[in-house]
Amino acid sequence: MLWIAAVLVAAVSNLDNLAAAIAFGIRGTRINGTANVMIAALTMAATAGAMTSGRALASLMPSSMPSVLGSLIIIGMGAATVVDSISALRAPSRRLLSAEHFRGRDISYREAFGVGIALSMNNLATGAGAGIAGIPPFATTLLAGAFSLLCLGGGSRLGRSLFRHVPRERAALIAGLVLVALGAVTLSGMR
Repeated sequence: MLWIAAVLVAAVSNLDNLAAAIAFGIRGTRINGTANVMIAALTMAATAGAMTSGRALASLMPSSMPSVLGSLIIIGMGAATVVDSISALRAPSRRLLSAEHFRGRDISYREAFGVGIALSMNNLATGAGAGIAGIPPFATTLLAGAFSLLCLGGGSRLGRSLFRHVPRERAALIAGLVLVALGAVTLSGMR
């Protein structure tokens, strides 16, 4: 039964990774293998740290604080994308996203690190709760990393393929709105 719980915790902890990756894909940003591993490693580190110190973490800060911080960072990233895309819509080029756009822009390592920190903060509360509940930390950490790799790689590809024929400015606006919605849903505790 604890193994099923470990799989569920790891899967649920990575739903926001999937949504964020789709948003990056919509924007035409590819999450390459190195960036994907970097984000997954941050996710694993946060999960392991939160699970092993679940009780201590719960006593030091309100349980909602890590999720709130991660959500606010994601909302900020989305809002910045929305503002940039609205500026571009005022002087639109009406160019469709080209095939080159979809294979040429990789997420920067700095951006990947920021995304990894924001997404891993959302795992802190889940990891702490799972640690308190006695769910196996080693298995959950490995599963969280595996789910992160799958969600980020697949989500980025899905976003790029679904929005291939959308004008560049509109794709950026959609991506920003998805990130704002992801952060808002996480912040409201509805995930």
